[in-house]
Amino acid sequence: VCYYLTLESILILSLAAAAPPVLNISRVNNHKLIIDYYSKRKLSSLAVGIIKGLAAYYQIESKIMVEPMTGPDDERVQIHVSYVE
Repeated sequence: VCYYLTLESILILSLAAAAPPVLNISRVNNHKLIIDYYSKRKLSSLAVGIIKGLAAYYQIESKIMVEPMTGPDDERVQIHVSYVE
């Protein structure tokens, strides 16, 4: 029997044990989102960076404000994202 490890099979095996972060997003109004981020890995600064990176990609970084409301090393973090006109 010959086994071939494809990239797809490796990803499936590695993702089966993964525990992705939990994101709950609430729209407060047309100008504000609240993102509740929960991860045992305590990577909230990564979540903030992804939000800022998306804003840069869509060229709206000067129009939004991203504010983590808790410490960067907390398991549960609330991030406020506001649209600034």
